Amino acid sequence: MNDWRGGWRIAKHELRRDRMGLMFTIIFTVYLTAVTFPLTKALFAGQPDESWTWAIDFMMLSVLPSMGFMVSGFTMKYWKDDSFTRKLALWRTMPISIPQIVTGRLLLLFVVMIPILFIYFISQYVIALAIGQALPLYPFVLYALFWSGYSIALAIQYVYWEQSVSGKKYFLICSVYLVIIAVLVAVLWFSGIGLTRHLTASVSRGEWWYPGSALAAAALSVMFGSRLIAGSIRKRDLLG
Repeated sequence: MNDWRGGWRIAKHELRRDRMGLMFTIIFTVYLTAVTFPLTKALFAGQPDESWTWAIDFMMLSVLPSMGFMVSGFTMKYWKDDSFTRKLALWRTMPISIPQIVTGRLLLLFVVMIPILFIYFISQYVIALAIGQALPLYPFVLYALFWSGYSIALAIQYVYWEQSVSGKKYFLICSVYLVIIAVLVAVLWFSGIGLTRHLTASVSRGEWWYPGSALAAAALSVMFGSRLIAGSIRKRDLLG
């Protein structure tokens, strides 16, 4: 069995096992759209409340990359039970190659993340269009592509750590990422810079290089990240 077929079987197995997790993730996405829309509609209308630009920046930078990870009982137990490591150790005892494991994990990420991001951005656009405060379609597509590229690039890093360290270390590393994002947002805000506001203004002028750069970063992350994940699994001591 080749890597793609084997990886797809792994991804399908994970999707079947975590159907409720996928449904909960979709529901959370719809809820997130409703909660954040008051902030984003002001940006789309070109009238952002400067005192709240940090909130939308932090949400976009921190939450969107997590949308490729299903919220379920299994995933929520990684801190206590080290569930990712135990699953990886089980797979390594089976006739499953490391490339198949990596392919399966990345396919699962994309199968979850891409539809979830599609739901999120389409919901935003439809609501904004209904109240007459939507960006024109082309700028909005650029806006969505930038955040999608960024989200995939960072999500690949999360997958790398998920497969490389114990559950407790993974939690600590993800916490460090959140702290870094929070510090970055704070520095930008105190400097009078709103990332999402700046991006919205840029794509409204038809400037495509921000989304182009984000998509290039995502492609490079997939290309090199898959190799790094495979190398990490190969070297990892799953018995320790």
